[in-house]
Amino acid sequence: MITLKEALKYSKEELENLKKELNEKAKKEKKLGAYIEQFLDKDLSVSGEGVPVAIKDNI
Repeated sequence: MITLKEALKYSKEELENLKKELNEKAKKEKKLGAYIEQFLDKDLSVSGEGVPVAIKDNI
């Protein structure tokens, strides 16, 4: 992954690619159950434009 500082420099197209990559990675690693949407077998939530943020919590 990348830092927020790096992502803020991305173009709109690069951000869309990052969103797709993040969603694919979360689906691929579904067994981890690290993202809320993985429990519901859904794509990661998308709300508006900008830098995608996925909150991961493995306890």
